[in-house]
Amino acid sequence: MKRKRRSFSLKNHSLRIVCLSTIPLVLLLIISNIIVFFTTWFSTNNQIKQSATTIQSAIEVHLKDYIRAYLQSKVETGVDILSPSSSDIDNFSFEERLEILRSIPVGISGYFYAIDSHGVMIFHPDENLVGRDLAHLSP
Repeated sequence: MKRKRRSFSLKNHSLRIVCLSTIPLVLLLIISNIIVFFTTWFSTNNQIKQSATTIQSAIEVHLKDYIRAYLQSKVETGVDILSPSSSDIDNFSFEERLEILRSIPVGISGYFYAIDSHGVMIFHPDENLVGRDLAHLSP
């Protein structure tokens, strides 16, 4: 079998040189695009995490403020009911006032209770706790 000999042409040779010289350029472009993609992806991911943390902190602060204001309004309601100088409730005895406090919901399952400065429970919906010294207990 005879092998057919190719003739050397400048056109074929130039085409090979151009093809071989563009391969590194194409590879460089592909690699640089991959690097840019992952750099952007990691940066965006970190920014999203930081934003989520910031938003979560802001929500926690506002939620705590809301809960504090809600509970403060409930305490003020309780103080108004128990206050002897409250004009709206003058006709009620102290025991009747305590019954009113027992009937007011605080949150979903909360209730009013009162402890004096010595740690003695003076009001609680559970009558078994009234009069107990709770000073030795931690919150």
